[in-house]
Amino acid sequence: MVSASERLAFVLENFLLVFQNQSSQPFVINYATQFESGLFVPNLSENYFEAEIPFNHIKLQWIKYNEEQIPLLFANAEIDKPFLVIDNSIIFQFDIISAIFFFLSGWQETVIKSVDNLGRFTYKKSIQKQLNISSLPVVNYYILMLKEALNLAYKTKFFNKINPQNKYNTIVSHDVDYWASLWRKEAKYAVKKLKFFKVMQLAFKCFEIDYYQNSFKIIKALQIKYGFTSTFFFLPDTKKYKGHESADYEISNPIFRKFIKMLAIKNQIGLHGSFTSHISEENLKRDLARFNAVLPININRFHFLMFSQKTTSNLLQNNGIQIDSTLGFNDMPGFRFGTSYPFYLFDYQHNKAGKVVEIPLLIMDATLFYPHYLGCKSKNEAWEFIDPIVSQVYKTGGNLVLNWHNDAFADLGREIWVETFDQILKYGNERGSEFTNFNF
Repeated sequence: MVSASERLAFVLENFLLVFQNQSSQPFVINYATQFESGLFVPNLSENYFEAEIPFNHIKLQWIKYNEEQIPLLFANAEIDKPFLVIDNSIIFQFDIISAIFFFLSGWQETVIKSVDNLGRFTYKKSIQKQLNISSLPVVNYYILMLKEALNLAYKTKFFNKINPQNKYNTIVSHDVDYWASLWRKEAKYAVKKLKFFKVMQLAFKCFEIDYYQNSFKIIKALQIKYGFTSTFFFLPDTKKYKGHESADYEISNPIFRKFIKMLAIKNQIGLHGSFTSHISEENLKRDLARFNAVLPININRFHFLMFSQKTTSNLLQNNGIQIDSTLGFNDMPGFRFGTSYPFYLFDYQHNKAGKVVEIPLLIMDATLFYPHYLGCKSKNEAWEFIDPIVSQVYKTGGNLVLNWHNDAFADLGREIWVETFDQILKYGNERGSEFTNFNF
């Protein structure tokens, strides 16, 4: 059970994480309470957060707001605007507090028990799938509604701290799973394509002391072209899990450790938490111990995007991780938590905002191109999924977080992957996107 006051406190903390009152004037949101003037939000959740109730029991209405069709969760009557202005009062016509809480707390993922073979919540079972809103940052629009209402109620102006110049941020990241043995994968691909001269080249190149750096050299060339730095997530475990691969390199290898430290001079380095470390403190501590022997880190993304809403937040917080970027769908690009804004993960043990800031992942190469996900065959086909997402981040602000694995830049016939990545960067460059890292 999460009470109305606990939901309100969580929403307010996350609102103030992104927006700041220009005049520093104190404000109050009257939620489910008596009021005479100011801003009022009715509690229309009808005890929804007191039990594990599927989201199809939530009453909602669609309205047009900011030229978009937006679903208003917890709207018990037919409405055509989010709030009314009556004398000195702003009165919301739907429970915007519960609507924001539903998405940012990951509530649906605590209710729906159907998951994939790795225990991951999937797009196929989500409210985003049911409402066809995976590419709509619905929470961004809720927060913009709340900002507009507060501006009217208090005759002040709240500004976006994340994008003060009304530009969005592009955050480029790379999960490093395959590294040391990429030459083997390249050789197998060359044999498959009957490129025997390439096989001979690889037979010699694999003995070159810096051959393992090849995929990173292409990334560096793109960094110079567009003027960005990257965040590299390294995986400190080599054990398979349910038949799925972990790292093909030992992070304790002195050569790799030296290279990681060199990357860290201009780039950001994060932990790629290993299988089950999202639910096992012992495994997370082991990962951190191995990584801290190389360099200290406070940023994480879990391998295979594994995450448990009721457990993982506290594990991260208790072990010194300040920023996480795991929470995107593995099987669909878009807004798993309805937002491109950073937000505090909800602490289900204490029913409040935790201390870990989530900067959600929006677009990943594997999701677009792997056959068991979307299986896009061309750049244009991939762009059909990408364009509405980057357009929405451009429109509403926040962070466009990309994950292009380092092996996407190896000689594995993935030219379309690289071309698509280049197109996203070009789009941002032309629209004045700020290239940043995971900082807050």
